[in-house]
Amino acid sequence: MSMQKVIIIAISLVLTILLIGCDGNGAALTNSDYDSDFDNDTTSEAFENDNCPTAEDDPTSSLDSDYEKDLDTGDFYIGKFRPLFYDMPLPFAELVGRDVFHKWLLSRSNEERENENVAVSFIKHFNISREDFTRANEELRQGWADHEASPADSSSFELYPVDLIFTFDNERINRYFLWENSPVTDEFGLGMKIGNARPLFYNMPAPFANLVGRETFIEWKHSRSPNEKANEAIAVSFIKYFNISREAFTAANEEVRQVWERQGLTAAQGSEFEVYDVDLIFSFDNERINEFFLWENSLNPQERAFGRCENR
Repeated sequence: MSMQKVIIIAISLVLTILLIGCDGNGAALTNSDYDSDFDNDTTSEAFENDNCPTAEDDPTSSLDSDYEKDLDTGDFYIGKFRPLFYDMPLPFAELVGRDVFHKWLLSRSNEERENENVAVSFIKHFNISREDFTRANEELRQGWADHEASPADSSSFELYPVDLIFTFDNERINRYFLWENSPVTDEFGLGMKIGNARPLFYNMPAPFANLVGRETFIEWKHSRSPNEKANEAIAVSFIKYFNISREAFTAANEEVRQVWERQGLTAAQGSEFEVYDVDLIFSFDNERINEFFLWENSLNPQERAFGRCENR
């Protein structure tokens, strides 16, 4: 994890603790410590020894056991969803009383925690009106504004999408809150899993999603068939499906590049900091594009080992 990201996360967590509810052991259930698999020390050591990573090296391989372990130690939960999936800030807790809220929060089963957004469960359990929920959400927005914090800075400062929450459609809501669908470009690598190709083959940073609207992008992305996901870069499918102009695509790509540049991050440090080769993408030559995104062609020497692992 880069030092810039560590600093951003540290500031985010301090401000989050000012407003967010705690898990009963004094730890706010935030997810900001999750980073890419190849950034953890055990995986790095495995590659140095010419071995491939196993499930034991992968911090995301056992979410249920991680949840129990982290509650016991008071560490931040490393999960697949952003903070507002697991816990609710203070304005919402105060709708029913803090003690009542925390007692209920800790009574939720692991299965419920991982499959239904806490806001959905909260609304149903306490029969919270849309008006009260919206008012608490606005109070949260004002609280972040008072601290000069914005949802654009970190998911720790995110607000609830009220219309989406009140659909009670768990499938759509859960997809929305995946780390891979974060609205923050800095968090692009947080939802990354190791597949056959590098991150930009499977997912696109927030500025591209913003070209068509985040919810529209998320629904489309998750509707792609397994065959399409495996054989065509998401950027190619995205351009064709939404008829994205080269000009608009290039502008979004430049926005991403500037985010990484401001932090001194490059593709040589990690593929989550990569930007698209616009000329290559607009060639629509899937064979060349797919080969380009193979791990073995990464600019990061450590990541090139993933290609060796895939072929074993």
